[in-house]
Amino acid sequence: MALSQKQFTWDGLGEHIGEKDGTVFVVTGRHSFYASGAAEKLEKVLAGKSVVYFNEFNPNPQLAEIQSGVEKYRICKPSTLIAIGGGSAIDVAKGIKLLAEVPDAHFEKALSDASAYDLHNHDVEFFAIPTTFGTGSESTSFATVYVKEKKYSLLSPACLPTGYLLDGYLGVSASQYIKASCGIDALCQAIESFWAKGANEESRRYALEAISLIMPSLPIFVCEESDVAVLDKMALGSNYAGRAINISKTTAPHAISYAITQKYGIEHGQAVFLTLPYFLRKNYILDQSGIMRQLLGVLNCRSIQEADEKLISLSSTIGLKSKLSEIQTINEHDVRSIASQVNLERLGNHPFDVTMSDIEEALLFG
Repeated sequence: MALSQKQFTWDGLGEHIGEKDGTVFVVTGRHSFYASGAAEKLEKVLAGKSVVYFNEFNPNPQLAEIQSGVEKYRICKPSTLIAIGGGSAIDVAKGIKLLAEVPDAHFEKALSDASAYDLHNHDVEFFAIPTTFGTGSESTSFATVYVKEKKYSLLSPACLPTGYLLDGYLGVSASQYIKASCGIDALCQAIESFWAKGANEESRRYALEAISLIMPSLPIFVCEESDVAVLDKMALGSNYAGRAINISKTTAPHAISYAITQKYGIEHGQAVFLTLPYFLRKNYILDQSGIMRQLLGVLNCRSIQEADEKLISLSSTIGLKSKLSEIQTINEHDVRSIASQVNLERLGNHPFDVTMSDIEEALLFG
C-alpha cells in the first residue's frame, strides 16, 4: 500500500494545527506521556486550542476500551486527531478514528472486515507521534485490537495517519527492557518484511534501511547514554520498518508472538524474537529464490550460522532471551495451546508452509 504522509517538526505541526478550527482529540499513553517529555512539547503545540484527552486503555487494547474512546470522540466532534505514545496508543487512536464512523452494532464486524465500510472520506486530520521505537505504527494502515483474548488486525486506509513526527528524545525515558523489546520488534519487522511473500522491491528497500540503522544503534540506545544521532537513527529505523511491513505484512514470528504475549504477558518484541532465529535458519534451508542469501548480505554475514549467532548475541547484549524456555517453564500442552491461537493470515505470508510441528519446535527449542 503506497504511503501518502507528511513528516512534521514540532514547530511545523504547531503552525499547521494553529491554522485549523475545531477541537483536537489527543490519545496518549499514561506514564510515558509525561515521562518522555511529550506532554510539555505537545502543550506548546496546542496552546490556545480546545483539547480533549483520552488515555483509558491498557497495552494490548481491548475493543471495549476503544468503544469508550469512540463515545468521547463523537461527543467532541474533533477536526484533528493526535496519537502520542507507543504502539498501543497509536493503535487505539486508529481504532477510534475508524470505528467512530461505524454503527455501534457493527463494531466487531468492522474489526474483521473494515473494507465493508466507506471510512476514508472525511475531514479529520490524524497525526501520530511515537514515544517508543518499535512498531512504526505511525506509518502503517493497520492496528491491533483485542476482543478478550482474540486478536484482530484492523486494516483500512482510515488507519494511516495524515502525518507523523519523529523525535528521538521521546524514547530516552523508557526502561532498558522496553527500549530493547521495542527495538528488537522493529528489527524483526524489517527482517520478516525482507523474506515475506508479500514483499516487493519498495518494501525491501525500506527493510534494508531499517536493518542498517537499527543493528548498530540498538545496543547503544539500550545500554549506553545515547547522543542525538543514535536516537534519530532508532526513530527513523523504526519508521522504515513500519513502512516495510505496511506493504509486505509480517510472517510467522509475529503471528506466533501474540499468543505468547497473551498467555505469559511477555513484551511483544521479546515474544517475536523468541521464534525468529528458528525461522531464519529454516527459511535459509528451504529458500530457492535467493532472498535469504540477499538477507545475509544485508546482515553483513557470510553464513546462516554467523547470522544466527549475530542476532542471538545482539539480543543477549540488550538483555533479551532467544528461547521461551529461558523465560517460562513450558510443556507440550502449553505449546499446543499457543499454537491453537496463532494468526493464520500472517502464517500464510511466510515464505514456506508453516506446520504445527514447526510452531512446536520453534517454541520448545528456539
